[in-house]
Amino acid sequence: MDINCSFPMCLNKAYWQCNCPGCPKTCDLHVQTHRIKEKCLMKNIKSLYLAVKARSNQNALDTLKFDSINLAQNIIKEVKSCLIGNLNIISNEKQRIQMLTLSNNESQVRAILNWVASINGIKRNPKAFISSLNMLLGIDKNSIELLKEKEKQNILNKKIKEDLQISNYKIKKMEMEMAKLIIENENEKAKRNIDLAIYFAMTEKKFGKLNSNLEIAVKKLEEFKIIFPSSKFKKNFTCMTLEKKKDFLVNYDFENFNKDFKVEENELVDIILTKDLKYIFVCKAQSRLEKSLYAIFRYI
Repeated sequence: MDINCSFPMCLNKAYWQCNCPGCPKTCDLHVQTHRIKEKCLMKNIKSLYLAVKARSNQNALDTLKFDSINLAQNIIKEVKSCLIGNLNIISNEKQRIQMLTLSNNESQVRAILNWVASINGIKRNPKAFISSLNMLLGIDKNSIELLKEKEKQNILNKKIKEDLQISNYKIKKMEMEMAKLIIENENEKAKRNIDLAIYFAMTEKKFGKLNSNLEIAVKKLEEFKIIFPSSKFKKNFTCMTLEKKKDFLVNYDFENFNKDFKVEENELVDIILTKDLKYIFVCKAQSRLEKSLYAIFRYI
């Protein structure tokens, strides 16, 4: 029902209606203006408007009523169907146990009685069903609060489930990344092991070459070995003059010494015995400003 005032730009509710063409409606503010101008009859329709509004509001409650009835009928139908099914099973078992008893089949009879006892032993909780029924059908304040709490719990459970799925996804992703890192680490470790093996092989080869060179050097030194006549003379060698040292080496016929160290060709600067008494250094002059080591002799 249109209840707006017919005057332009007026938003007031119109509770008056006249007998002019179209039956325009006016509010309490414009009713006198319209009646004086048009000289028409006015009728108060506020009670009619409120009655129509009441019926409109009641329609919303009627919808709730019909929804409640339909839901209850569906539940009753399901309960009735379950009850009928139970009664049919019980009826069939009654006939069966009668036949088994008459035929003296004690084992089958005992099986049926045990089945009955097991069902009777089940602790059913009618209060849980009533509580669920109240949440499903109830429209009182307590039922609505229970239903809201249930909805909140469902939303919370859904969120927990989603968070759990996200966490599982992150865990799987981390596991994949860790597995990848482990593989990369193993590959890097294997590569380092190969590099170390190559390095050790090359080092071993170098050591072998050094040992070979050392053996050659030892043999070379053995070739230049000098055997002194006595340990006392060996100790006194360092106290000899350069000329006596040369005579000593010549007299003991050291290899090529007399040939290579002629005074007129090679000016000897010094002949030195090492502190460990193992080597003799023979030095000669190359120029006025320098001297060089010409030979190293080893003796025992």
